[in-house]
Amino acid sequence: MRKSYLVICAVTLLFIAGCTSATNKQEAKGRSFVGGTDGLDFLFAKGSPPDRVLDSGQEEFDIALLITNLGEFTVPRGRLIATLSGIAAQDFNIGSLTKVSDFALAGKGIDRELTIEGDTEEILFERAKYQPDLPADFFVTIRADICYDYQTRAVGSLCLKRNPRERSVSQDICDVDAEEVVIENSGAPLQIELLRQRPSSSNIIKVSFDVVNKNNGVPYNQGTFNAECSGNDAQKDKVRVRLDSPGNRLNIRCSRFDDRAEGVINLIAGRKQVTCDIDTTNLQNIAFQHPLIISVDYMYREAITTANSIVIEDAG
Repeated sequence: MRKSYLVICAVTLLFIAGCTSATNKQEAKGRSFVGGTDGLDFLFAKGSPPDRVLDSGQEEFDIALLITNLGEFTVPRGRLIATLSGIAAQDFNIGSLTKVSDFALAGKGIDRELTIEGDTEEILFERAKYQPDLPADFFVTIRADICYDYQTRAVGSLCLKRNPRERSVSQDICDVDAEEVVIENSGAPLQIELLRQRPSSSNIIKVSFDVVNKNNGVPYNQGTFNAECSGNDAQKDKVRVRLDSPGNRLNIRCSRFDDRAEGVINLIAGRKQVTCDIDTTNLQNIAFQHPLIISVDYMYREAITTANSIVIEDAG
């Protein structure tokens, strides 16, 4: 009897484990995006710059930034700008304190059930050396700002029908009046939150959502930085938002964008609500679910400093 009981328990546990495994697998397959609130991560490479260097041009060294794409957008070649500050280019024998990427930096992605990690690349300020002859040791801190193109993509499942105020309990499989619509975001510093929809008239559904900066950097309008990653405060917190649907089936009008489905908004305290109308005149009578695609394009700016001050030693 005890042996039979153990066999039954073992079979039951295997069945439960199999069900759990199948459920997890199904959830993994159902993901649209990897997700997360990161864009690029960057740091000074170990020992570059060194903690101590000699003055009078006696010691040559590199300043290297390691940059990893932790989000899901591929930064195009030439659209990542790194600028050093805190030092004088001439004193350190550096031709330019700004470098522009000569590579594309691929983001994360999903291949079936596997998450593919983003690329890591290096930006190098080569052959620096402190030129002046000092009377005593001198301390400097180096700051690196990076500005880069990025994009957030979000997909929400709307409930649509020709007359959104007409209720058909027997046939409608979704609710046109929803305070919380399910939405998924790609991994990026800016995220779409609080997607809502409600009937506004017999042929208008009003949708609204919030664009939120979820990371520590600052977004800027597209194309703000080209020559160097500094200044341009007039374009700070401005991002471009675009609403779309598969096959361009939806007639979307946003009063904020002069009745177009695309335009620039200005985040206030890291957040901004966008409200738009969807004309349902030409849609079918029975409710159906349809994707709403929201894209946000921007440049993102972040900064780091060396962990410790660099000692410029008087070589005597």
